[in-house]
Formats: sequence, C-alpha cells, structure tokens
Amino acid sequence: MKNEIKKMKNDILKARNSAIIEGISYRVVFKTKGSTYKIYMVDEKIKCIKNVKMKHIRIDGTNFLKDEFYYRASGAPSKGGRIKLVSQNDTYDMTIQVATGRVMLTKVTGKKGDVYE
Repeated sequence: MKNEIKKMKNDILKARNSAIIEGISYRVVFKTKGSTYKIYMVDEKIKCIKNVKMKHIRIDGTNFLKDEFYYRASGAPSKGGRIKLVSQNDTYDMTIQVATGRVMLTKVTGKKGDVYE
C-alpha cells in the first residue's frame, strides 16, 4: 500500500522535473471518485501521459481548486496544497509546497510524525 503512495509521489515529482527539462507545463488532476490521478502534458495540445487508479489507497480529498494544479516550466506549481490519502490502517497528507513544488509525505495516523521526502 505504501508503494502506491510512493509511486504517486514519484509520478508527481517526475511531472515537475519534466516541466523544467521540456520547458512546458504539466497538469496533475485528482479524482476522489474512483481514487485516480492523471498527469497531462500541456503544450500546443493537452495530452494525458499518466492515468493511475489506486487499488489499495483512497484519495480522500484535496484542497486544490477543482482538485488539480499545474507545474509551470520553472518547476513552480500553480498553487500549493494537500492531498489526503487513506489506506486500510493509515492516513497520509501529501503536500505540494507553494513556491518550490517540493512534494512531502507525512503520516498523520498510526505512528504520527513520520515524514517521507
């Protein structure tokens, strides 16, 4: 289960790095219904490059407007925010830092305070 969360984090970081390297925007969209996330490359056309359905993790909500954000070509996100992720036994907050786009993962139930960078 933790592997799914780490994969999600890595996919988001890859979108950030790709935005910087390619000089274009990448959009990350979360769907609580069905617990999916999609990553789009936004150039002259919008192309879905990743569509992932979480099997053991529920995306319980975000505080992003319309449950999405962009990484600009600079690597900075359009806005910072949090994604709440719930497994059978634990709850995690994934935080996208406002200026840098850094992605942090914090366990908020179980053994609290664990931070996975």
